[in-house]
Amino acid sequence: MESTIKIPLQREMAPLAEDGGDSAATAQPAPAAGKWRTRLARAKSFVRPYLVDEDEEEVGNGEPMNGGVNPLIQTYVMPGDLRSKPRYFLTVAVVVAGCMWWMGPMIGVFVVDPMIQLTLSNFQVITSKTDCFDHRMDHQVCEDSGVKANYYFYNITNVDQWIAGTEPPAYVEVGPYAFATSEVRYDMKYDKDWNQVSYSYHTIETFDRGLSCPTCTLDDSLTVVNRGYQQFYAAMRRMAAALSGPGSDSVLPEEQVKVIIMPLTLLDISARLYGAAAFLGSANPAADALSQWVNCGLMRTLTADTDFFLPTNASDPQGLTYPPELCHYIAHTLAAVTSSPDPFISPALFATYGLDIPLGAAGAWLTAAIGSSSPAGPDPAAQAFVTRFLLLSRDTNLAYLASADPTLHAALLPITADQWNMLKGYLASLLGTYSTGTYSLFMAFGGAQLIAAEVQRVASRWMAMAAPTPEQAFVYTLMPLAVRTMVDAVTYNAMLPQVEAGIRADPSLTGYPADQPLPPNLQAMALATAQQLTVDQWATCGVLGGYPLPVGPGGFPYAPEFCAFLVANAESLGFNFAVTPSMFADLGLAIPTPAATAFLDAVAGTSTATSSDPFAMSVIQTFMMSPDKASALGWLGAQGGDSAARAAAMSSLTDLQFKGLQLYLISLLPTWGKLVYTTWLHQGQSGPGAAGLVVTRPVQQLLYGYEDPVLLTSAQMSNPQHYRLAPYFYTVFNALSFPTQEWPVEYFSNVTGTSYNYSQLSYKVTDIGAFHPLIQQKTLLTGKREGDWPQSTVLYRGIPFAPKPLGLLNVTGINEGVVQGSNFKPGVEPIQYESAIVRPVKTVSTGSHIRVKKVKAYQMTLHPESGAECNQTRFAEWKAATGFDEQAFQATMAALAALKQDNPVAYWDLIQDDSALSAYLNTTDLGLLNKYFNKEQGAWLLRCANPEHAPYTWDFSDTYTCPTLGTLPRFYKSSEEVIASSGTTDWNASYGNHGWYFAVEPITGMAIQGHKGYMFSQLVQRTDVAYPDLWVANGSKDSALGRGMGMDGDFVTVPLSTVLLRWEPTKLAATALRAVALAKEVLYWTLVVGFPVVGWLVLFPVLIYLKFSKSAKLRGRELHKLQKSTAKRVRLGRHETAMAEALWRVGNGSKSVFVPPARDLSASSEDEADSQRNSELSVATGPPGGPKGSQRRGSRLSAFEAKSAAAATAAAATSARSPQSPAAAAGGSELDSFVIGTAPQAGAGWSGTTTSNAGQAGPSQPAKLEGSVAVTLLPPGEMSAAVPTSFRRSTGGGGTSGLRKRTTSTQEGP
Repeated sequence: MESTIKIPLQREMAPLAEDGGDSAATAQPAPAAGKWRTRLARAKSFVRPYLVDEDEEEVGNGEPMNGGVNPLIQTYVMPGDLRSKPRYFLTVAVVVAGCMWWMGPMIGVFVVDPMIQLTLSNFQVITSKTDCFDHRMDHQVCEDSGVKANYYFYNITNVDQWIAGTEPPAYVEVGPYAFATSEVRYDMKYDKDWNQVSYSYHTIETFDRGLSCPTCTLDDSLTVVNRGYQQFYAAMRRMAAALSGPGSDSVLPEEQVKVIIMPLTLLDISARLYGAAAFLGSANPAADALSQWVNCGLMRTLTADTDFFLPTNASDPQGLTYPPELCHYIAHTLAAVTSSPDPFISPALFATYGLDIPLGAAGAWLTAAIGSSSPAGPDPAAQAFVTRFLLLSRDTNLAYLASADPTLHAALLPITADQWNMLKGYLASLLGTYSTGTYSLFMAFGGAQLIAAEVQRVASRWMAMAAPTPEQAFVYTLMPLAVRTMVDAVTYNAMLPQVEAGIRADPSLTGYPADQPLPPNLQAMALATAQQLTVDQWATCGVLGGYPLPVGPGGFPYAPEFCAFLVANAESLGFNFAVTPSMFADLGLAIPTPAATAFLDAVAGTSTATSSDPFAMSVIQTFMMSPDKASALGWLGAQGGDSAARAAAMSSLTDLQFKGLQLYLISLLPTWGKLVYTTWLHQGQSGPGAAGLVVTRPVQQLLYGYEDPVLLTSAQMSNPQHYRLAPYFYTVFNALSFPTQEWPVEYFSNVTGTSYNYSQLSYKVTDIGAFHPLIQQKTLLTGKREGDWPQSTVLYRGIPFAPKPLGLLNVTGINEGVVQGSNFKPGVEPIQYESAIVRPVKTVSTGSHIRVKKVKAYQMTLHPESGAECNQTRFAEWKAATGFDEQAFQATMAALAALKQDNPVAYWDLIQDDSALSAYLNTTDLGLLNKYFNKEQGAWLLRCANPEHAPYTWDFSDTYTCPTLGTLPRFYKSSEEVIASSGTTDWNASYGNHGWYFAVEPITGMAIQGHKGYMFSQLVQRTDVAYPDLWVANGSKDSALGRGMGMDGDFVTVPLSTVLLRWEPTKLAATALRAVALAKEVLYWTLVVGFPVVGWLVLFPVLIYLKFSKSAKLRGRELHKLQKSTAKRVRLGRHETAMAEALWRVGNGSKSVFVPPARDLSASSEDEADSQRNSELSVATGPPGGPKGSQRRGSRLSAFEAKSAAAATAAAATSARSPQSPAAAAGGSELDSFVIGTAPQAGAGWSGTTTSNAGQAGPSQPAKLEGSVAVTLLPPGEMSAAVPTSFRRSTGGGGTSGLRKRTTSTQEGP
């Protein structure tokens, strides 16, 4: 049984050839299509998934689509759109352009750019194949690095005026002296994971005349401040501080004090005697007191008793506590000497023994011994008289008085030698009697202070003379040379001419030419005689009859003899009277000739006119510092050889003589020592004395080193055996590189006499014989490990922490700023390590874009934090937050400095081992440094923890071992205080010529241009010996710079040299960088900019064309009509939906399908159809009062029924006007129908046919169907292909099956 339903059809059925149906048109396509149609079909099949939902059927009749996945496309697809070539290409253009504007940037940002960055990062990673990082080579030379070093020197034009103190130094900048640099690397090692690489290296320079100033040559002679002298002076300051100690003891022995106050004792005795005489009723107490004192004359007159002495009372401190008379001492002494049975000899018998001193002479003596002394203090003249009387013989004393005081000489002349000795003995006897009381009273009433002051007065002179001031500390080292110079001057200038003259006067040489030298044998004899005479004259002035050699114009600059020293400095040896050579024997000052010869040989040693014997310096130091003779001679004898023989010869020296020799050596410091020292400093500019504060040297020597004679002497004395292994101790250089590649290897090979290779060179200062300051070392990150930045510095010179006077600075940062990281952004502020200033610095962008050899780059410069003064407020906050203890910090630094001084090897072993250093610090009060310092802290903290003393200055005093200041060239950005300390303000510095900057290529992150300059200046002070009048800046000592640099006096900042490091990429490197930049820019503009621009340039015109063209407007109007039509608003009811679902299932091969029964929707006439249509409209716009849902439902049913009726009426009319087909004649229905099989066979499709009457199938062809059709179930094999054109699945859903009716307007209705 067949069940049918009448469904409204479209006006026109399109052929199904393109839908793959089995129509004749599909079987035999038109030949005109050709290849084009095939290609178009393939393109359409490719594009189809993007235009139509893959679950939808092929659109075969060209009706508008309202399903699919692309609402933009589906809105514009009209009948025949997919068969139109222009429309097809426009559609493709829209799709492609819509993808380009977002896909290009996505590919550029997330694919291409990461690939470029990965390539660049891999390029920057260090491997053994990287240029100059091959660990398999003994050494490798990195040539033509592109780095240029320009040196400038500051020629001083008014040296004499500056030294005289009348003018500040005047400078002329000379340069540039340009050099191309290369690097020699060796001892290259990778760690086991290849994450770090370490190597030693040094740089070499080649003079580039073309880039230097037109007149610049390495032979130019310049006058500059001498850093060697500054290094020497600083070393002497340290030595002076070490030698300085507490002052000498100002307390004298009691016996010596009693001698000093002997005039007071004699004054006390005379007063007691005078009182006694007055008590006894003497008419002339003074005369009677003198008589009683000399020969007991008063008591002998008053009593016949044998006791002629005044009575004593030990319990009466104001009376005669002890026998006061001289006669008492003589009487008892004679009894002892003559072995008399009596306790004393009667004064009446003194004349018998020749001891009856005349009263006049005795009175004169006593008057001279008391002088003008009073209880307030002794008379110095009386003190001198008493001391001289005690120390000298009668004859020596009288000889002295004969010229010094003839009156006293005449008065004392009657005193015999025995009487003189008795007076000496009497004074000595008083030391245990009356002098004791006098001493006690003297000390109790301020005598101790007087004695201390007197001792200090004498001692302070020698302390000042011997004080190891900075320069004088070095004069000490030249003392052997000073002694040799002095002895030779006496020998050759004074003695030898006299000896030769005597020899020439010998009759046997009569007629010998006066202008010819003596024969060699006579010369030798003359020299030996002159040397012997020199020793005699030196010791006692005996050759010249007790007179020293003349001093002054035409004579010696200073008295050379020891005898002259004794005459001038007798007071310092305890003699409070003038000493003459004639007194030496009496005073014990005459040194025996063998002892004098041994002493001179020991302290002069093997010194020559150009060198000072270091061992002789040791002898001098020992003699000067030993407490007594025994200690000094014991040390000298222990040295063995000639030293032991000399010690034995000097064993005859007395303690007084040894003390005199000690003071004599000190006296040579400001005399012969200074003369030798200043001669060395100022003796020419090319000889051995080319030293001093200012030197004139060729540029070649200023750059690569010249031997400073003063430093050389110090090095020879400190290490006479191996000083050549450390040339940097006495060689002054300003360059940062060696002049040749092999220089260090060749130097050490020549010095040691062994073959050296590069691996033996060392950057460790403890490796004597392999170390040089210009040999560097670095440990870098290779960048192989994820997160590591290639070429970041890990260690510098093997040290993770660089010791500084006030802090430890962690060495971190990019290696010289060479690699900043690919895709560099100017907003970052990287920290990089600068080995030229031995510090990390923070950098910041200047905001300028420059081009270096046509390569674009960002310019960077020093961050203000890297040059500013310490922010004390911020520093205090940091200390409070971290608990930083500055005292503990400084104590720890002092301990490390002491360790460096006492045990350099242990110090460097500790400082180069990060773990060991951390363990050491953990044992101190300071603790581990990571509690205070970390990578997140800014550069400002480095300027505080490691203080720099003025803006844009760096303290290089540790590096150069003397007060050295680093600034930007010409004091650029320095404070006015620093500039003023140079003596001039006319420096005219500018950023372009004297600033610090470099440029980074942003894509690779390579520093392709650099301009880093540093000026090094010396802080020069006046000196006590050589430059006491030097011009210095007033008040500079109290400036922030002066206080920070530790200057104890005003100074002048004198620039020495400037080094400017410049680099640019080579032509090849610049070309490669431009290629990389160009490639990235092309990709950027193509993908990120070009693709979106092209996409929008294509998309907008196409969309405008599709929207606003004439055909688009016409099409839009048609589409608008369709959208406004009533048919569009028609919806299927449940019955229609069930029918459509059944048809869809049957079309998909389902065999069990329930087809709802058909409804009779036919009408009897056209009027009925019109009536029905009007009814539909009225229902659709029914009265507003009815239920809304019922209105809609009724509207849909009425419209559907009306259309069905109209279609049936039209079909009937058409059938009536046309002849019937055979099928119709057979009694079939007058309506055309689709015939649908219940179970289509595999491979069979749906086909649309027209039938007549009883379902007889006619030829399958396209047909215009008007009206309604009946849907009939047919057997398999007779199925129509027209169903898919009537029903399509909806993407939006509708009903239970998701199918909706696609409708169009018929010819009869909208």
